[in-house]
Amino acid sequence: MQLPLIEEFPDFDIQKPLVLLLGNISHEGITSSLRAGGEQYKQKLLESTPKNWESIIRIFRSFKVRAVVVKLNAAAYYHFADPKYLEVGVQVLDAISKVPHIVFAYEDLLAGERSEQSAVTQEQFIRRRVGDVLDEEDSFSYYELFGFNLPDHEILQAANEAFVRFRISLVPYMRNAEVTVMAIRFLEEVLQDLLFKIYVPVGRLWANEIDRLLQLFREYLLSIGRKGVRLDQSRTDRGVSYEFHATDEPEFPSLASEFQEFAHILDLSLLDPKAAAAVLLSKSVDAKQVDEILVRYAKEAKRLQVDLKHDRERKLLSIRQRLESELVETLPTSAWHDLQLLVDRAIPSPASVSAAYTIDSAPLPDDAQYRSLTVNLNPQIIQHATGIVSREIRGDINLGAEDEQLISLIERHAKERSFDFLQLSANSRIRAFLNQSDSAAPVS
Repeated sequence: MQLPLIEEFPDFDIQKPLVLLLGNISHEGITSSLRAGGEQYKQKLLESTPKNWESIIRIFRSFKVRAVVVKLNAAAYYHFADPKYLEVGVQVLDAISKVPHIVFAYEDLLAGERSEQSAVTQEQFIRRRVGDVLDEEDSFSYYELFGFNLPDHEILQAANEAFVRFRISLVPYMRNAEVTVMAIRFLEEVLQDLLFKIYVPVGRLWANEIDRLLQLFREYLLSIGRKGVRLDQSRTDRGVSYEFHATDEPEFPSLASEFQEFAHILDLSLLDPKAAAAVLLSKSVDAKQVDEILVRYAKEAKRLQVDLKHDRERKLLSIRQRLESELVETLPTSAWHDLQLLVDRAIPSPASVSAAYTIDSAPLPDDAQYRSLTVNLNPQIIQHATGIVSREIRGDINLGAEDEQLISLIERHAKERSFDFLQLSANSRIRAFLNQSDSAAPVS
């Protein structure tokens, strides 16, 4: 028999939002941060019975859950793949997917095998706990005792398929300290109602134009009645961080659709003002203000078009001069023209004013002059040229090999969430035609 709500959660305010911690996630840093912010939170273990999982569902139904932080272990994987937990597991995942959440999983669980680093760390942990009693022949039982054994491949696959079905992304970790830092950052952003954030390094291509575009977007939100959004800026010598926060509209949705609409209207203000006016009227904008808004948009769009063109030309000139200065003794004279053609192709030409916020989202041009171009370049020259072009496009930011790999994965797999990843890599465009081998290869 289910207890009355007030008896089941006697120490909680039903009227107050709640942060839900699932699994062994009650790290001191996380709970201290929540207490310091006056947030109400509840922890529930996943290494428990289906009945306890049902109480998790009741929390979702009884409270306004603002955020969920989950830490998965091997036992949780077993449960999500266990037929006894199937019904309640589906309900838990469905509830999690509908609120801001972050789900951590140990790297070995995601990889499906124990890494060398994990094996050493876990053996050291076991030895500290059992001392000289450890017997190599019984090591398996100790791994099982301390929860270090990995589930079978079938269990891992079944659980991961459930996570994918509910669009729950797993964040890998190796140490609990990593979980604490990432969870605190996630909670700070969610509890401050952060809707969107973008960092623009100093010297990045179209940095000034992005600033003006975001300011216009904020004005657009006000004009369509979205007054519960605040734009904050944090400027340093390295760059500018832009953050959109919800203020009096905590249920404010993602800004992706609003930005796409704004971009469309901005482009239409130049191409088809009547169509732009019709879109604004459909957004319940005061008819008396439509003409004034469109005149301002058209003026800004024209100015942006010119500035985008000029900034691109400045970057091209800067890249060519740097290439000439740094490669004059190593690059054959016969290759200069072809290299400059490739550099020109590397710097994107925005198809529209609103495209200023991305660098490499548009496909490379399919011109005949590029289709038939064949280049022979030394790998060292390619690498050097790539670095020069990348720095000029990206601005004052340095990315390592792992950063490049992450960006590549984002570009490949996050198409439907592309608005969440506006700070994309310029190197992907450069690599498309500069990262050749010693042998001749056509640029396709």
